[in-house]
Amino acid sequence: MFIADGSAGQRQLVYRIADGDSRAAFYVDTSGSDGAVLRTTVELDREVCDIYHVLVEAVDLSQHTAATEVVVMVTDVNDNAPSFPEFTAITIREGKVSAVSV
Repeated sequence: MFIADGSAGQRQLVYRIADGDSRAAFYVDTSGSDGAVLRTTVELDREVCDIYHVLVEAVDLSQHTAATEVVVMVTDVNDNAPSFPEFTAITIREGKVSAVSV
């Protein structure tokens, strides 16, 4: 995210996640030279949540605010092996009623 403050002399911005992060899965990293970067605090899992709508807010020293929604769509990774429930062997006799559910 790149957010510019057009006010002369007002260059310091504070970022916060205002909404959409009930799982505390994200934070705003301002430590690098890339501006503000939305990063994860946990490994995202599509089976837990497949889409996040995170509202990020920037506030300058004059308390002017701007906000943007970041939509994070989690794609699936085949991380779960297929499984079948335990089975029970049954016998169906030839010539029995055809509407038997198996």
